[in-house]
Amino acid sequence: MTKKDMRRAQRANWKPEDFLPKAGSWALSINANPFLNPGYIFGDYDAGGGVGGSAYLSPVLSVAGKYMVTDNLGVRLNVGWLYNLKSEGVYTRDDIAYMADKQSIDKVVDRANFHNAGASFNVAAEYRIGKRRVQGVVGGGLLYAFTYSSITYSYGNAITPENPSPSFHHLYYGADPARDGFSSARFLRYFYSPPTHYLGLMGFVGVEWFISPWFSLGAEVNVAAVYNWTQNLYYEAEGFNNKTKQRETWREEIEPGSRGFTFGTGNFGANFNLTFYFNRNKK
Repeated sequence: MTKKDMRRAQRANWKPEDFLPKAGSWALSINANPFLNPGYIFGDYDAGGGVGGSAYLSPVLSVAGKYMVTDNLGVRLNVGWLYNLKSEGVYTRDDIAYMADKQSIDKVVDRANFHNAGASFNVAAEYRIGKRRVQGVVGGGLLYAFTYSSITYSYGNAITPENPSPSFHHLYYGADPARDGFSSARFLRYFYSPPTHYLGLMGFVGVEWFISPWFSLGAEVNVAAVYNWTQNLYYEAEGFNNKTKQRETWREEIEPGSRGFTFGTGNFGANFNLTFYFNRNKK
C-alpha cells in the first residue's frame, strides 16, 4: 500500500471529534472578506475621503492568532491595518532658472501626498459549542483602533530672503492660508479627517465548519460598544515673515476635538474567515 493509499484509509476512519482542535492547538486566521469583494482592495482611492470611521474597527485585511487553552476555550489576538498613499504633482516655473535667464522654460514640481492610515487591535476569548464538524462559537473581548487622513505638501521653489514670494501652485483646498505680516503663505500639512481613536468592548457569535482537521471556514456577526474621541483638526503652513525677513512655519487649529459613543452591529457587521490549525495535540 502506497503512502497516498494509507492517507486515504486514515481519512476514511476519521471521526467528527478528530476534526476539532484540542487543548494546546494554535491557529492562524485570515479575514476572507477581500476574496468575497475584491473591490475593497482594488477600488478607487478617494483623495477627499478615503476609508475611515468604523472601517478600521473591522478592517478588510486582518490576521488573527488563536491558542486553545482547553478543547472548548480559546484566546485570540486580531490585528488589522490599512495605509493608502497617493502622490500627485504639478509643474511650476523654476524661479532660480528664471532669475538667471528670463527666457528659461525650466520647471520644478509641486507635490501633494495623500495619506490615509489606521489600525485595529482586538483581544478576545471564545467558547466553542458542539462536538460535530460544524461548531458554534461565542465570545467577546476588548478592542482599540485609530485612524487619520491628511495631505502633506512639498514645493519645488523654496521660500528664501532672496525669493520671498516663490512661484507655486495652490494644491487643493483652494487658496493657501493667509497670515498677517507674511507673504507666500502655503500649506505644509492639512488634516481633512482628524486623528480619531476608538476603544470599546466587542461580543460575537458565529459558526465554524471544519473541512479538515487543519482547515476551517467561519462566519461571525459582531456587536460592539465603542467610545471614540478625536484630536483637534489643524493644518501646518509656512510663509515669509516680512518683519524678520525669514521663512517661518506655524500650526493653526481648524476645529476642536470631539467625542462620541456607538453601540450596535453596525460597527462590525458580518465577518468571514479562513483558519489554519497547527500543533493539534491529542488527549
